[in-house]
Amino acid sequence: MRDEMFSRDWVDNHEAFSADLDRGLDALGARLGRLLAWDGTVAHLAALTLSAAITALTFNGTAA
Repeated sequence: MRDEMFSRDWVDNHEAFSADLDRGLDALGARLGRLLAWDGTVAHLAALTLSAAITALTFNGTAA
């Protein structure tokens, strides 16, 4: 009985993980597609640079 309960839990968790992974990969693909379609405007470049700088500072601050 216990094995059956563990098996059902494993299957439920596996299905939830697979769905989350699919959604994540779809979102990543959509963002990559937007990046490849980028027209190279200055505003986009400034926003990209600013977001990269904020991320780098945040990661550096949390790791210290």
